[in-house]
Amino acid sequence: MKIGFPHPDLFSEMEALQIFGGRKIVRLLDFNREFGALLLERIRPGDNLTTIKERGERLKIAAEICADLPIPWERKGKIPLLRELAEKAFADLPKAGSAGEKVQELVISARERLREFAEEMPDFLLHGDLNHWNILKNEREWKAIDPKGYRGPACMEVGRFMINELSMTPLLEKTECLEEMVNVLSEKIDQTKTNISRAAFIDKALSLTWKFEEYNRGDLSPDISDLELLAKFSQIQEEKEG
Repeated sequence: MKIGFPHPDLFSEMEALQIFGGRKIVRLLDFNREFGALLLERIRPGDNLTTIKERGERLKIAAEICADLPIPWERKGKIPLLRELAEKAFADLPKAGSAGEKVQELVISARERLREFAEEMPDFLLHGDLNHWNILKNEREWKAIDPKGYRGPACMEVGRFMINELSMTPLLEKTECLEEMVNVLSEKIDQTKTNISRAAFIDKALSLTWKFEEYNRGDLSPDISDLELLAKFSQIQEEKEG
């Protein structure tokens, strides 16, 4: 049983779980919008992806879910658009007051990349927060939990896993980690390496933007460093692919 304060985010999760229907994600058995309650299948043993010590194995598991989970959006519903949420967050960044000029330039670049995605690609139903702690193992397979429920380009599903994996990687291994992720994910979900690397860059910019809105945000220099690395890496991929 999961109970939360009735809120549009919680309602989006309910709707997304109904549409996903238990495919690569926890099954929604019942729900009550008035009480903000969801009855979900129990996932046992419930180990999350951080319990897998080898990066290649974590990547393989995440790639399969990123490839199979998104569903083409061909229905009416109140699932929010990722680009609309991002536009608001990016527009609010200057109001945070502490984001330097370099960060704001990178966020503007990410904003343009997301707009290009929106113009060129159809919308899919996305989990929207496919991090290592939202991927759990039952007796037979790995499943996602706690979807945000966004609509957006299918390639954006890889972003959250990539930026989390990058944050757990030692500095000197980060470029190697990115290359491995881009190689595996681009092949598994049939996207260009440029699109995969841009998705991670956009997701990192959005994640960092939300962190600037927090009161107790802490030291954001590691996040800024990763954002700069992702910007450079995605540019390199674009130049390689022409």
